[in-house]
Amino acid sequence: MEIRESKRIPGDPSADLHEFCDGLDRGCRVTHQWVRVADEPNRVKYNFTKCMWAEAFSSLNATDIGHWFCDTDEPAIKAYNPRLGFKRTKTLMDGDAFCDHEFYVMS
Repeated sequence: MEIRESKRIPGDPSADLHEFCDGLDRGCRVTHQWVRVADEPNRVKYNFTKCMWAEAFSSLNATDIGHWFCDTDEPAIKAYNPRLGFKRTKTLMDGDAFCDHEFYVMS
């Protein structure tokens, strides 16, 4: 187990955004493949090209249930800091070529 001192300044949405996304990178490294297509002070955007969940639920013809995993993305960022936002327009679960995830500091 790795113990690290957090660089997070409580309530600072910009710092929280990047700490959240760094944790997302670590947490998804075994189950997903992605490219970070934008990494700005107030916005981080990903294209996820492979997802273990989309593959599993697609093979079972159960993408409606698989969407339950997708549906946790926005509540997760809001729970981390309510001043952060999330947007997605494409999902592998729907048969798109990638999932586009955009995390941003709300103005």
